[in-house]
Amino acid sequence: MRLDAPDLRFSDAPQRLGGGFWAEMFILHLHNPPSGLPSDVVARIAPDPEKSAWESTVQSGAAAQGFHTPAILLTGTPDGLLGRAWALMDVAPGQPLLAGLSGPGALIRFPSLVRRLPDQLARITAELHAIDAAPIRSELEDLTGRSVGVERRLDRLADRAARAEDPLLIGAVSRLQDTQPEPITNVVCHGDIHPFNVLADGDQLTLVDWTAAQIADPSCDLAFTALLLGTPPLDAPKTLRPAINAAGRKLSQRFLSRYEYHSRSAIDPRRFDWHTTLHAVRILDEITERESRTTESRPGDTDSRPGDAVDIRQDHPWHALTPAMSQLVEQFTGSHL
Repeated sequence: MRLDAPDLRFSDAPQRLGGGFWAEMFILHLHNPPSGLPSDVVARIAPDPEKSAWESTVQSGAAAQGFHTPAILLTGTPDGLLGRAWALMDVAPGQPLLAGLSGPGALIRFPSLVRRLPDQLARITAELHAIDAAPIRSELEDLTGRSVGVERRLDRLADRAARAEDPLLIGAVSRLQDTQPEPITNVVCHGDIHPFNVLADGDQLTLVDWTAAQIADPSCDLAFTALLLGTPPLDAPKTLRPAINAAGRKLSQRFLSRYEYHSRSAIDPRRFDWHTTLHAVRILDEITERESRTTESRPGDTDSRPGDAVDIRQDHPWHALTPAMSQLVEQFTGSHL
């Protein structure tokens, strides 16, 4: 059954979900849903069928092992009216960890949120790393016909840096390839664990959005989350940045400490530092790609689809990270000259 099949009817208008910058998300309210589908489902509509299949494979594999993430119910390829890959999944309970942090009530809630946040992120990361990566890795290799790992990401970054003729990124990727450490162990990494991808329903945490998932060393996840906590992607006045970054560093250190507690394992500094630089390069690469896009209005173009020409240079949170990521990559490259 396709998402756009005639027998799939709605009891109410689809409800768009915010927060995504790659895929589009909707809650669908189905009228007399087919067998196996609940009345309310989440539809994730993606522009890249290969990426969509990749993330669905990882998410399904994690859910099958009892990890708390929405189960994938149906998937489809870009051969229908939508013209895009799609997946239907269960509606995840709860709200993002920082949901509702606005207005006067934020001042009251903020201290308790900050106390809980590093432990919540650490706990769900440790739970993810504890599941068996082998069957998911096997499925990904069957899906792609090749081995999986961060080497593929490095190759893609090298190609994109060369096409962009960016000397900083070219040099950084080359150094990363030369200094890549062997993983201590390969685990399922989400690749994008941050407060808006973790939903809380009481004490129950649920992880969503598996676009950047990978089979890799645990430091792949740890470095990304610590990097975002330590350098919060906020467009704040320069006068406030030192205080924000100081608070962020404390959150980052607390997160790493709580991860070691929950996982009962020590973090290897060399692997952690290498993956930190990898993510800084990845962020700069995506910022460069986004800044190369232009906004085009195409009235009357019936072949266009939602998101075909969207300039998100200013509203993507990574835009605020450019100075910090550039400095980190410059230090890494300079230290190896």
